[in-house]
Amino acid sequence: MTIDVYDEYQRLGAFYDASAALLDHPDEALLVVDTDVSGWSAAQHLYHIWLANGKMLTAVQVIHRGGGPVTTEGALEPTGRHVLEHGITRGQAQAPVGVRPPETVTREVLTETLARSRAKAEAVEELLPEVPDLEGRLPHPFMGALTAAQWLRMARLHAEHHLALARDVLAATTDAGSP
Repeated sequence: MTIDVYDEYQRLGAFYDASAALLDHPDEALLVVDTDVSGWSAAQHLYHIWLANGKMLTAVQVIHRGGGPVTTEGALEPTGRHVLEHGITRGQAQAPVGVRPPETVTREVLTETLARSRAKAEAVEELLPEVPDLEGRLPHPFMGALTAAQWLRMARLHAEHHLALARDVLAATTDAGSP
């Protein structure tokens, strides 16, 4: 599996711009759960994306530094290979406990979480020339041991998956309030 880290990074950057724009929606749309679409509000999806992607981008940095938990052992699980090649299917996984959003998410928390996640993405940019050649791996809770390039792709796929869900929730909550 060949991964163009520059393309992944560019697409991830576009995601941050698009997801940040969703904060312009009123609270009546952003903070409401529409269970026909998802068990989370758009705000909860945004929080989850930004928190989880910050952790995935940290994995890229850790692999780049080497040492610690980085290993050259292990491989992708079949599920991991499928996800990295075809994307994330809705309703197929549960978020690990450490990246689940709180019951109530405030705009202040969203803004802070976005800023931290975007800073992680910006820090990864300078590593891009070396990322394709890094041999270290770190385990993903469901997908097996991922390389830095695979973590970058996973961050982008994960971002796009939850951004689509957040947009669908916003559309449903906005439509529900229309006459």
